[in-house]
Amino acid sequence: MDRKKIICIVGESGSGKSFIADYLGAKYGIFIIESRTTRQPRHEGEKGHTWITEQEFDTYKKEDMIAFTEFGGSRYCCLLEDVVDKMHSYVIDEKGLKYLKKHFSDTFNIFAVRVVANEEKRKRKTDKKRIARDKGKFTMPLDDFDFYIINEYDSIKTYKQADTIINQIKKL
Repeated sequence: MDRKKIICIVGESGSGKSFIADYLGAKYGIFIIESRTTRQPRHEGEKGHTWITEQEFDTYKKEDMIAFTEFGGSRYCCLLEDVVDKMHSYVIDEKGLKYLKKHFSDTFNIFAVRVVANEEKRKRKTDKKRIARDKGKFTMPLDDFDFYIINEYDSIKTYKQADTIINQIKKL
């Protein structure tokens, strides 16, 4: 039986992770897993997360979490019940990716995609506080990822890189 596929998208704030996940959803119908988080929304209408209270987070059982991390003073997770389709994308940090791979590589086909972007360009996409918070948090070498995308903030180039990755994953 084919295992469900999870495409984990990792990168610093402002690198284009959500942009890529949204593209994969729009073009290929790849379901985006939203992290459940205790973090407050950054702005009205922010997508990509399910906002929960600390108390609600405390009700989740560790064995039901396929990914868990603490980042920027907030907790994030994804539950087994959130994996509902044959292929998903999931914006995740390195710590969460390592947890997912360690505990669920036998359950899911996990593909790690690193998004790399120039810091000066990222500063135009996000605030200085998030850029500073990310310093030293992303330490995995590119060789530890199955794929990577160099985001130069040219939509067409980014789409082409994502298309190449999806075509390779579909063959597996």
